Amino acid sequence: MFKYQLIFFGEINESFQLDAVRNLFRKHFKLSVTQTNVLFSGKEIILKKNLNQQDALQYALHIDGLGGVCYIETMQLKVMLPEGVTCERRIKNRRIKIARRHHIRSGLSMDRRLNSERRSSII
Repeated sequence: MFKYQLIFFGEINESFQLDAVRNLFRKHFKLSVTQTNVLFSGKEIILKKNLNQQDALQYALHIDGLGGVCYIETMQLKVMLPEGVTCERRIKNRRIKIARRHHIRSGLSMDRRLNSERRSSII
């Protein structure tokens, strides 16, 4: 399940005036004048984090109704593993080894028929 964040750049809809939108934001979100100036500075501001898709859409529609333009982005999930646990299946040292069982890996091997010591000799 993805988590979403709501991002605002200070943009407004074309059908609204900047002063009216600033006043609506200030009254609705109970912001001070300095907070409103920071919000409409044009920099990227994350309004909400860790939202599910439905809540993110509701917030975006609400801000759109006030005259602002906001964006919904998916958040990158970070998996926190306990200390000493890795997500790799193999250990690095095992990958480095070429011959794990200490035998020679080649297509050529000795012919056993030449070694007569193992066989019983029938004369």
